Amino acid sequence: MVKNWQRRGLVKTANFVRSFVRHKNGSVAIIFALSAVVFMGAGGIAIDYGRAYSAKSSLQAALDSAVMAGVTAKPDPAAFAGVAGGLSDAERLTRAE
Repeated sequence: MVKNWQRRGLVKTANFVRSFVRHKNGSVAIIFALSAVVFMGAGGIAIDYGRAYSAKSSLQAALDSAVMAGVTAKPDPAAFAGVAGGLSDAERLTRAE
């Protein structure tokens, strides 16, 4: 249910919009202000997208470098034995419980 004070507010707003549409004086400034907000928002989105794309490219380059370093590195059998021994200790601990 719309209260009386709400109805008056809606009527005032409707009258303001009607007068704005009817009168052409000064409408360029208002249209420019509204358009400027839209264009600034679009510019902000473009900047954010550009930074996200740049960060993604940097992360992809780092990942590619890490993969290439891992592929070209010579394997160290002692390192693998240490990892395998750690896994077997973990398996023993979990099975003991």
